[in-house]
Amino acid sequence: MDEKIVEMIIKLDLDYSSAGSPGSLGRIDFEKRLTEDLAKASNLPSKSFRIKNMSKGSIIVDLQVHSDSSGVGPDPSSAIGDLVKQVKDTNSRLKFGSITFHTTIIELKGQREISRSNTPPGIIDASPVLLLEGPHALPKSIEFQESQLQVKIDALTAEKLAWKQILSDLKVHYEKARVVHEEEVAQCRVDLIKKAEELETCQKKLHTANEKLDQHIQAMEAQDEELVFCQSALKSTNEEAQRTHRKQIDIESQSQKELSRATEKIVKLSQHLDGERDSCEKRLHDMNTELDRLSLAMEAKDVELLFYQSELQTTKEEKELTHRKQHDIELPLQDGLSAMRQTIDVSKNIHEEIVLNLQKDIQRKIEMNAALVDELRHVKNMASTECEEQIATLTVDHEAKKAQLAKEWEGKVLKLVEELESARVTHIEQTSAMNKQVECIR
Repeated sequence: MDEKIVEMIIKLDLDYSSAGSPGSLGRIDFEKRLTEDLAKASNLPSKSFRIKNMSKGSIIVDLQVHSDSSGVGPDPSSAIGDLVKQVKDTNSRLKFGSITFHTTIIELKGQREISRSNTPPGIIDASPVLLLEGPHALPKSIEFQESQLQVKIDALTAEKLAWKQILSDLKVHYEKARVVHEEEVAQCRVDLIKKAEELETCQKKLHTANEKLDQHIQAMEAQDEELVFCQSALKSTNEEAQRTHRKQIDIESQSQKELSRATEKIVKLSQHLDGERDSCEKRLHDMNTELDRLSLAMEAKDVELLFYQSELQTTKEEKELTHRKQHDIELPLQDGLSAMRQTIDVSKNIHEEIVLNLQKDIQRKIEMNAALVDELRHVKNMASTECEEQIATLTVDHEAKKAQLAKEWEGKVLKLVEELESARVTHIEQTSAMNKQVECIR
């Protein structure tokens, strides 16, 4: 039966120092958590993922994927294809891993089959599959900006859930370390009890031999003093272990409090964004109401302008009727021609004055309407500019707060991991010192 091996590259958006130095406990723990996350996301056992190399550029991991030896799991090629699809899905199992949550690129390098009879492997190249997201388009309207803000709020909520998952993984890791520590302490206590029993047996033998060999009394007293010293050292070690345990409990409690405060800040930020959006909608509604009122006023002015134009037309018709009457009366009334001419001149002057006044009023109304239209456009532009500036300011503040919160939590999580690692190293050193003391007692 042939074993299939697929080579792949995964890129993580993390600082290279967070993976620890090569050969350190931090690097071993990082690689273990990475393979466990990949196993959960692909339904393959964690031993199927073997890390070959880890390099900078955030973090680039070169690894091999072996087929499941039991024959139950999926094919390595199909498992990696499923992982490639999960990179873009924020709700996938890959994105819920404490390490694979930061995955940005998965590249399939190639695959080969290894025969169980040690036959030479055949290498089959495969085209790389890169997952890169393009830039988003700029918002062009208030509704689009609101939808973008909602998308960012949803992303922040997903990020909060991811941080909760990371904290839960840290708690599980801490619980495992604490259980291992308690088992080691219990084993040390059992060993010390056995050693104490052996020392009591030796004391009985020495007491029996003391009756025959008086010269060994001083050596026995020295061994008794050494036993008392070991007991006091054991007591000190137990007290130090208890203090370490209490310190770990305090760190866990402080982390929970910090998580609660961060959650409250996120809720307050969401409420503030909702209030700002409601205020912008209210201002826009008020401006639309003012625009409707000004439109009605312009319509009233247009009606008034039509009324003045109809009066002007009536005056022109009366003037033409007067001219026709003058022509009809001119033949039989030659004697009153001069008087009629004077009357006509006066009427003409009055008519021209009325027409001139009407034209001035019409021109003034037109200018007032133009001024009202300009003022309305100016008010609308100012309101639109103000809304865009406020939305832009809210977006910038939201992004800044989000980046600051993510940076603070990343620092706190790294600090917690360092403290756990320090406590583990301290425990190993104490255990080593106790083993040396037991060897000295022997």
